[in-house]
Order: sequence, then structure tokens, then C-alpha cells
Amino acid sequence: GRPKTWPYPTIPEKGRDRTHGGNHPSERRIADRHAKGAKTVWQLAYAGSVGSQVLLGLPALKRLLTDPMLRGRGAVWPFDTGLRAPDAPLVLAEVYPSLLRREIDLRRHDDEILDRAQVRVNAKAFARLDADGGLAPLFAGTPSLTPAERRVVETEEAWILGLGHEEMLECAIRRSECRLPQQRAGRPLECLTRCGVILCTERYEECVDFYRRMLGLPELFSLDNEHSTLTCLDMGGSYLMIETGGAAVSGAKPIERSPVTLRFNVRDVEAAAEALESRGVSVAVRREPWGTVGDFIDPDGNRCSLRDEGSFFPP
Repeated sequence: GRPKTWPYPTIPEKGRDRTHGGNHPSERRIADRHAKGAKTVWQLAYAGSVGSQVLLGLPALKRLLTDPMLRGRGAVWPFDTGLRAPDAPLVLAEVYPSLLRREIDLRRHDDEILDRAQVRVNAKAFARLDADGGLAPLFAGTPSLTPAERRVVETEEAWILGLGHEEMLECAIRRSECRLPQQRAGRPLECLTRCGVILCTERYEECVDFYRRMLGLPELFSLDNEHSTLTCLDMGGSYLMIETGGAAVSGAKPIERSPVTLRFNVRDVEAAAEALESRGVSVAVRREPWGTVGDFIDPDGNRCSLRDEGSFFPP
């Protein structure tokens, strides 16, 4: 709407009175509907006037991309890249300062303005996730997007970096603040860039569906050819590569046969267990002196476990 004192009779005073033709863009983008509290890019005045920031910001971004020192080196995500990790030395991506609202509220200093706290906390979260090798999955958007929505996002509306991956960013900000006792360690491999787990399965398709749909792990890529059948999923910055060639059992595999448990740290074990139970996954929650866990198994009988992130590091 418009202020009552503005003499533009064709523009209604209240947004709900607005009418438009079928070709007019939607008031809220797909990303805005996913992001809690996000304002519309059409709002030009008053609190949360994202539209005025857009009008000022777009020319500034264009100047960056056309600067002689940067020309030809930058990409605008996802318009130039699609919903995937960009292969460019300079990437311009949209962020939402309030995406990590809870973490910002916990870390905001008494005399700190909100904008400064938002920039500081978001920058620390993205930087830590990048240092851990876990930034790439964020460029894929949220797994819940339909193919039609992905096309709109990639060609018209864009997406908010990190939206749909808030828990990964929250874990990253907490990891950046951990101070563990210094211990002697070997020299790290200079070529180490990513860590992961290869899980050989018998019920391959059921296991892929379990980890991708039931647990919501974003897919990085998949292969199905004469050489390999596998699906690689992001697992909180590391990866879970599901392949064929394993053996399934009824119930949980005994430790002597499979001594590995796949652990998934979450903010709230009981809430995560309830979500899994609603999807048909049986979870046994137990409380130990060192924290709360929730045990479950995948379709092959591989042991999995939820773990509360808050007590993961020792005091």
C-alpha cells in the first residue's frame, strides 16, 4: 500500500486491496515463503523495507561485476550457476541476516546494534562451514524444492544461501567457538579437502531413500553406469557415499560384524526422534551421563544414532 498522504489514487492504501493481472510477479518469492519473517522485495518504506535495499544494492553489485579488476571473474548465484556450487573465483549470493536469529540473540553484545551482530554471526558461521569443507551443499538450495520451483528459483527469483540448511550453520557457529585443550597432533595431510564414509549396502534403493528422504540428507551426486552404482549425500559437511555390494540383516547388525555407528548430531534429540517416528522409523531415546542419544537402524540393519549437539564437546 501507500501512505494516505501520497496522491497516487491508482495505488491502494492497504496491500490487501491491491489487484493485479495474471502476469504480475507474486508478492512473495518461493524463498520468502520458506524463510520465517522474511519481508517482500516490493516493500519500499517503513520497517523491513527490503525493496529500497534491493534498489540500492543491485547497481552496487553491477558495479562490482563490471569493475575492470573483477570483470569476467564473478558469477551471480543461482542465475549464472544454477542451484549448485559455483566454479568461479568471485560469487555473489543473497543472504538473509535473520536466518540464524536464535544464534544471533545468544551472541549479541549488550551495546551492539542488531545489524552489526547479524553480520558478525553470519560471517563467522559461513566462514567456519567453508573452512570445514561443508559450504557446497548450501548452494543446492533446500531439498524440498520441486523441479518446477527450482526452475523458477534459477531463472527468476534466486534463493537465500543457507536457507534449508540452518542447522548446519548453527552447528558451524558453535564449532567456531569451542576451545578444547591443546594436544599434540600429527601433521595434517596438506592435500586433505574432504572426509566421508562409504556405506556398502544390499538394499541399495531402500537405503538411499532412507538417508535422503527420512533423514533429509541433501544429494551431492549419483552415478549409475557399468562401473558404479552409488549415491553421495552431504552429511553435515562430510559425505555419505552409499554403494552396492553390502549385506543386510534382520534387526541391528552386531558390533562384532559392523563396529561402526553413523552418528547424527542434532539440536534436540527428542524432537528429531519424534520426527523420525512420524516417518515410520523406530528410535530408542536414552539418556547417558555425557548426553542424550537416539538409536535406530537403516534398512540394511546398519546402526545409526542421534546425538544432542549442545553437550557434544566436554565442558
